Amino acid sequence: MNKVDRLFSQISNDAVMVINPSNIFYFADYLADYCYLLLTKSKGYYFTDGRFIIEAKRDLSDYFEVVEITPKTA
Repeated sequence: MNKVDRLFSQISNDAVMVINPSNIFYFADYLADYCYLLLTKSKGYYFTDGRFIIEAKRDLSDYFEVVEITPKTA
């Protein structure tokens, strides 16, 4: 049983948003400077900015879809 399967076996949610860098690395085995995860039972979404798109697509498992986001500045 992998980490995501184990998570969903313990909770009743359909999806989980992961924002803590340590937890992102735990679930994805990859961490960019600016990223978030959305986990579902069947697919994960790795949100990151354009600096890390190529690396993330190369280094993440097929479970993850990489989605480019644009950070807003205040």
